[in-house]
Amino acid sequence: MPSPPPPDFKTFELYDVEKNYGLYQLVEGLTFLHNDAKILQASLAPEMIVVTKNGQWKIAGLFFSSTPVCD
Repeated sequence: MPSPPPPDFKTFELYDVEKNYGLYQLVEGLTFLHNDAKILQASLAPEMIVVTKNGQWKIAGLFFSSTPVCD
């Protein structure tokens, strides 16, 4: 991210459909991490969400993730 951010960023806003689809992508990502990869994401915060140039929302910062302990 350039410093200072471009002036266009101050007025930028996502459409409702983009927000809904982005949240859907996050839920799909968390579902994959939990069910398929068996990884628990312990620190999901807005700072951990990355929006790509294509508009895809990705989960980043898996620093505090862990694998569940099964007995």
